[in-house]
Amino acid sequence: VNFSIAAQTSDKQPVMVRGSVTAVLVPETAVSKFDFTVSPGDGSYVNAWDEVLRAKVTEQVLRAVLESVQGLTVEAATHSQRMVEDAVTSALATNVLSADGVSITSCSVPKIDPVDTEVARALGSKERQEMLTGADTAQHERRMEGAKNDRTVREYEADTNLELAKRADALLDQEAANEKKRALSDAEATQIRLAPLADVAPGKLLGAAIMEAAKGGQLG
Repeated sequence: VNFSIAAQTSDKQPVMVRGSVTAVLVPETAVSKFDFTVSPGDGSYVNAWDEVLRAKVTEQVLRAVLESVQGLTVEAATHSQRMVEDAVTSALATNVLSADGVSITSCSVPKIDPVDTEVARALGSKERQEMLTGADTAQHERRMEGAKNDRTVREYEADTNLELAKRADALLDQEAANEKKRALSDAEATQIRLAPLADVAPGKLLGAAIMEAAKGGQLG
């Protein structure tokens, strides 16, 4: 059952609520409430039972729509389709039409529009501006995030280079320490080798050196 209902918002703006509800007939009860007599001539219904059904359903939908919209501003109403759907479904789920053999199973409200074209245009401009602002904000946030990531990468690289420099300095210090240790070791070894000759007279040392060189064939 389709419906178009004119309602008024809390700020006195007229809006048009368009939608539909799905009505299911309970045969055992509906046959006694609606005239389903078919004309033998052309097979059409003698009485417009569907119009009677539409009127009954729309009456109940009307109440739910008016009550839900009257508490909203026109701007809020244009974004409250789901709320109105729930209000209608809730109102008709209390079996208000069960006595007529009618059960409402669902409601859909795709559009709630301001009747005043100037109001509709103003709301449309505001929505477009909000969309543009949102897009600008999102772009700014992406740029900030990108800059933050770049800064993080640069800081990581700087920290890495600093750590590498520290390690290089540590290696140089260690190499210098090792070199010093080797020099001390060589000096100690030389001192140990020369210790037995400490009490030998210089002249004898020179003679011994000459004789050793002669034995080795190192004298020319």
